Amino acid sequence: MALWMALLVVAVGCGKGDSPPPEAELGNVPLDTADATAPPVKAPETAPLEVVVSEATPPSAESIEPGLPEVVATVDGQSIPGGELQKAIEHVQRSRRGRGGMGPLSQEEERALLERLIDGKVLLILAEQAGQSVTDEEVDEAVAEQKAQLPSEEVFTMYLDDAGLTEEAYRGQIRENLGRRKYIEEATKDIEVSDEELAKEYEALKAEGSLDRPEETVDVSHVLVEVAKDADEEVWSAAKEEIDAARARIVAGEEFGKVAKEVSDDPGSASRGGSYPETPRNRMVQEFEERMFTLPVGEVSEPFRTQFGWHILTVTAKHEPGTMTMEETSEPLAKFVLSKKRDAAVSALIAEAKKGMDIQVLYPEETGDEQPADAADPGAEPLSPAEEAPE
Repeated sequence: MALWMALLVVAVGCGKGDSPPPEAELGNVPLDTADATAPPVKAPETAPLEVVVSEATPPSAESIEPGLPEVVATVDGQSIPGGELQKAIEHVQRSRRGRGGMGPLSQEEERALLERLIDGKVLLILAEQAGQSVTDEEVDEAVAEQKAQLPSEEVFTMYLDDAGLTEEAYRGQIRENLGRRKYIEEATKDIEVSDEELAKEYEALKAEGSLDRPEETVDVSHVLVEVAKDADEEVWSAAKEEIDAARARIVAGEEFGKVAKEVSDDPGSASRGGSYPETPRNRMVQEFEERMFTLPVGEVSEPFRTQFGWHILTVTAKHEPGTMTMEETSEPLAKFVLSKKRDAAVSALIAEAKKGMDIQVLYPEETGDEQPADAADPGAEPLSPAEEAPE
């Protein structure tokens, strides 16, 4: 994937981002410590290295896939239920169906997923051994952030139900994820990226054409005060007053991103200060796009109305077609290279820790000719928590 494309944040509805369900953070998928195969869509503020593992109550015995035992592995006496592996398998199958693929996973693919679950359990044990603790307040904040990305409490409950989780189980899982993250951040805090490493990565991506921007793009940020489709003019008028107040704050000197985080109803961008970097044409509704490509850099637009509500926007940069410069790419590239280095360090920590742990794999039964578990490709999109883990 070209880096310029990787930097895009696609707006669903054009001017109002689509809020991703908290499914990945709900933990019914095992995740690698990082996806280092391509530069990230957006580098998370926290280390993109955690392994998210479900601790949800497993399905009933009747619902477990035939041949899948109640316990598929143990790590130092801590069990990994068959229900966790089943949820991981189901996630990969859904991802494949979404791309037109069908059919069950091979034994090697199932074993690769189980290895990810085992790695997650190992990280959890390492975090506990290191004395990593997570406060109730931190869990409350993380849960609140997830709920804020969804339109209502009812939708959040629906996602919990779909994942087979109670809110208590979800909170427990969030606590474990935060513990892992803290451990990883502490273990990798001294890793840095040198100018030489950054330059080498830039030249490699440039040589393969990954830095070619084929069309004009804009770095745009916006604030949305959402209005329901069937709202009356009184509601629209109240929303207009709210967007006017937001603009007045910015004009008076407050940072656009700060106001967007506090005010914007767009779950796809509010947490990033309203930012949609590298946005090409035909991504936004007409009213938004017209202003986005005509507004001078640095100015704040007058409030304008779309089908989603009232907006204001500002343009922070405009980009012509061509090869992206080092200056343009240095920040995301640095985070990408740092992610790869941290990923390698965490993988080494896990591998070393496994040597001293009693790990029993109960499913699938090992055969003499199966390939190494970590070589199997489950066939899903990179399972990354970047959008959905609490930042």
